[in-house]
Amino acid sequence: MRRTAGSLASSPVRIVSQTDDAELIERRRAQLVAAAAKCFGVNGYHRTTIKDIAEVAGFSPGLVYTYVKEKEDVLFLVIVSLLENYAREIPDTLESVHDPLNRFCAAVAAYCHAVGRNVDATVLAYRETKSLSPARRKVLMQLELNSNGMISDCLQACIEAGYFRQVNVDLVTYRIVLLAHGWALKAWHFKRTTTLEEYIREGLDLFLHGLLTKKGWQHWQALMAAPGQKGAIPGRDGPRRKSPRSRPLEAARPRRAQSHRDVADVPVRGGRRARPAVAYGASRRSGRRRCRHRHDGGDRGHARGTPQSRRSRHLVGPPRRGAAARHRSHPEQGCGGGHPARARRA
Repeated sequence: MRRTAGSLASSPVRIVSQTDDAELIERRRAQLVAAAAKCFGVNGYHRTTIKDIAEVAGFSPGLVYTYVKEKEDVLFLVIVSLLENYAREIPDTLESVHDPLNRFCAAVAAYCHAVGRNVDATVLAYRETKSLSPARRKVLMQLELNSNGMISDCLQACIEAGYFRQVNVDLVTYRIVLLAHGWALKAWHFKRTTTLEEYIREGLDLFLHGLLTKKGWQHWQALMAAPGQKGAIPGRDGPRRKSPRSRPLEAARPRRAQSHRDVADVPVRGGRRARPAVAYGASRRSGRRRCRHRHDGGDRGHARGTPQSRRSRHLVGPPRRGAAARHRSHPEQGCGGGHPARARRA
């Protein structure tokens, strides 16, 4: 038997009512839930009063206390109504769908659509569940597990059919739940940048590419090729990429020595561009060969024809005796005998 907000009077967490008409109780509480969800979404739970809820619902505050005892009862009814919507809409969507893979996609889409129609209530459930008593939180946890079980059943059916690889069903189920809830939690951003259909399509694209086996890909392509199947699943037009397993790997090009002028031609490997090779003793910044000698007993060299550089500290080759004399012996190569700045001062 499906539990509704009105039938909670007979549950372990009893909501006191001053009337015995079950049909009237359910109707009035449905009005309270709709009004309270609007008020809580605008003002928050703690700043909303029973008078505010009564004004939105269209009846007096005294009438509210005929069907609930306190404001916590209203919050509990709002969250229970939200979870019941999840548990009601998913089975209704799956009633006419029989293929396991189609059922999985339809269940995910139905969950996301249910969240999309109850954005304020979903955010309220995340914010204010802690305001309820421990006994009521346990009831909500059980209702959540019941609705999640429908996603788990579809996921398990695909695994047993060989369409999905072996995974932790409970973990993947909650990742799907978080996908659906993410639309409500970040609605302020997603409503400006995308649509709910596109959000569902991208989410299913990620899950299918991570779960489908080779057999699953073949079955999915057959479903999409069948007449009337493409687009039959809400928010899904079929995978836009081929299976990663079917794409041939590109042959790696051999690495060759490059100069600093054609670094753009260096092949990219592992997501980063390979560093070009330079000649022995050359500066990686300029690609020119540095001087091999020291200057007047100093500990730094310099590139030929350029001022002394911070990157030329690491000299190529061991220091040699009589380095200053050697510098004076080849002025045509850019070493005019000692450091250029010192030569100018002289």
